[in-house]
Amino acid sequence: MNLQILRVSLAIIMILFVSEAFAADTTTSKIELKSWADKLELGSDQNLIFSVQAVWMGELDRFNIQPIRPPECQNLEILGSSSVNETKIIEGKSKTFKTFSFILKPTQQGQGEIGNVEFGYVDPLTQDTSWLSTQPLVVQIGPPVKKGSGDGVIYLVLILLIFFTTLTYFVIRKREKETKEEQTKTEEKTEKTLEQKVSEKLHSLEPILNSERTEEFFSEVYKLLTGYLEKRYHIMTSGKTTPEIMKSLSGFSIEEKQLKRVESILKRCDLVKFARETVKIEEGEKVMENFKRILEQSE
Repeated sequence: MNLQILRVSLAIIMILFVSEAFAADTTTSKIELKSWADKLELGSDQNLIFSVQAVWMGELDRFNIQPIRPPECQNLEILGSSSVNETKIIEGKSKTFKTFSFILKPTQQGQGEIGNVEFGYVDPLTQDTSWLSTQPLVVQIGPPVKKGSGDGVIYLVLILLIFFTTLTYFVIRKREKETKEEQTKTEEKTEKTLEQKVSEKLHSLEPILNSERTEEFFSEVYKLLTGYLEKRYHIMTSGKTTPEIMKSLSGFSIEEKQLKRVESILKRCDLVKFARETVKIEEGEKVMENFKRILEQSE
């Protein structure tokens, strides 16, 4: 007797457990269906996207989804469709989103209508089939949207950008040119005179003289002096003797002292060059001193 009572009690407990589990699963098996359009007003040359989304607690395979039929539309043409499945974990529980999207194109202006969409599914636990339906949606279809307005603004901005860039470029170039001209004028004003340039070269011969390379020193002095005379008085000195050079200089208003200094240097160079006369460093220093006075008084 006690064993029979125990069996009955266990059977009752199992029935209650299954009932509670079934009730709990039925509660979570509810599917929410909603629909929307990305725009309710559009031009006759625009498209809209109409979406239908089913949401339920659980994984994707919790229900067997029936094939969905596209909505019947007025003044709208279906160009294509797609579907996306997504399962998220929210507060530790799985939640599935199944979205169907339809691309619609207006066929004429006026009022367009998107019919209801029926969504069917089968619960594998109960084998029950359920159907949900969206509400029809009305949209307003206006005239074509002008596509040139936005492009016109872009073109205007580009034109202004090019204009100001070009203007800036020419302003910068003009300033650079003016700056360069000012630098050139400054350089022209500060450009060294012929005498200053020759004086620097003469100074560079001092190491040769100090190293007792007197023959090389007088050779360089001769080249420097005759070159200076050619540029200063525009005469030819190449291939001419000292008397011939002095004769050419006699036609200019040159002080007698200067002429004597020039002649003295040329003759001393001739003696070293042609007569191989040995000279001392002191004589070279005297030549340099006379050369410097020629340059100083010629400035």
